[in-house]
Amino acid sequence: MAFPKGTALDWLWADLLEGDIPAEIARNTEVTSEIATHAGIPDAHHTKYTDTEAQDAVKANVEVGDLKAPTKPLDMNSQKISGLATPTAGSDAATKDHVDSVVQGLDWQQSVLDELDTPPGSPITGDRYLVIATATGDWVGHEDDIAEWDGSVWVFTTPNKGLRRLD
Repeated sequence: MAFPKGTALDWLWADLLEGDIPAEIARNTEVTSEIATHAGIPDAHHTKYTDTEAQDAVKANVEVGDLKAPTKPLDMNSQKISGLATPTAGSDAATKDHVDSVVQGLDWQQSVLDELDTPPGSPITGDRYLVIATATGDWVGHEDDIAEWDGSVWVFTTPNKGLRRLD
């Protein structure tokens, strides 16, 4: 309930004297810091956390993907963003190395594990090899191609003209 400012019922502007407080409200106890902070009350509603405890709880339970979409610029305070995947869509973030290779006209490819003429016995999904001359097995006819294991078959990529290998 609010009372109009400046009226006799507006207690905010008046200086209260001891006799102005009704006996049923008045207490003979001073308000201590324990009372003001609800210290010793086990109710979780009154639990106080330090800033560090609150930050630790947020860090442990909130992922960036859980946050709402930003509505203003994100200041990284001169910190780097690292661990970006290779961009595959126009809106994907790109590393400086990727941008530099595009500017230089390089046909960037994922790295290969080795140069082989025979498929390895137990490839892991994503393993890539440069197929060399006199290929055998599933690689016959794919000399100078890049062979990548997709989990069940070899997928071959013929490098664009001018592809350069870096050791």
